[in-house]
Amino acid sequence: MFPCIKCDKTYTSKNGLLIHARVSHTGEKPYSCDICKEAFARKDQLTAHTRAVHTGERPYSCDICGKTFITRSNFTIHKKIHLNTKASCEICGKVYSCSAILNQHKKIHSTDNPFKCDECGKKFITKTKLKEHLITHMSEKPFTCDVCGKGFSQLGNFSRHQKTHTGEKPYSCDICGKTFACTTGLNIHKKTHSEVKLYKCSICEKSFKLSTHLTRHEKLHTGKNTYPCDVCGKTFVQNNMLTRHKRTHTGEKPFSCEVCSLSFYSKGELVKHKKVSTRHMNNMKLLVERNGDKEIDGLKH
Repeated sequence: MFPCIKCDKTYTSKNGLLIHARVSHTGEKPYSCDICKEAFARKDQLTAHTRAVHTGERPYSCDICGKTFITRSNFTIHKKIHLNTKASCEICGKVYSCSAILNQHKKIHSTDNPFKCDECGKKFITKTKLKEHLITHMSEKPFTCDVCGKGFSQLGNFSRHQKTHTGEKPYSCDICGKTFACTTGLNIHKKTHSEVKLYKCSICEKSFKLSTHLTRHEKLHTGKNTYPCDVCGKTFVQNNMLTRHKRTHTGEKPFSCEVCSLSFYSKGELVKHKKVSTRHMNNMKLLVERNGDKEIDGLKH
């Protein structure tokens, strides 16, 4: 056995003790990424970082469901999903195959997001999630879309973006049927069906279903509307809100209804229109069925 001289932990190998000392005591990080220069205490951490951030390689594949993984440890945890062992979340009731996955899931119920991005103020549950996010602020963007020219620092974000051009949305909500290009979007959307509002404002105690909604709300208290309109001077708490606002100046309406060709400033307006139009068309169909082929002048406009 190899005991640590600085704490009471012991290890079965000298290498295990060495890794422990780096992570817990010395802070030494001898393994650095050739691409972005980020350093790590363990070689496997560097390997996982390279695959997740730069190459997109996922060498471990489940022969039952086909899902792929970056690390062997995550692959091993995943395989337990296909076993009969179950563990359930006492907060939302969601069931998982093992306690490790359940513990990871429980973090989404926590309102404590201690890891904050100094660039944009966004908060994250884990340091790993913050590190992944920080890469989006890097000036280097090696992945470029050949359709619109937009650049990306991460392969995963680049792959998700490409689906916006193809229209591919393979992931659907089992509650409302809405489809998404990635599982992240689907998982965020599913929270909108829940009545649970875990994210509470520390100033006014208003609660939200999504952490992003809380972050946006908190900016209303700080007065930090960081995105000003260069036409009228009006400021906004999010860049996408500014983008929608600017269309009121330019007259641009990029979202068109494929049924009636009406155009709208935002996707939200288009969705509302489609709901109204669906009711309108359904009423027409009912009246046509009742009255044969007679024109229903009151509804045809």
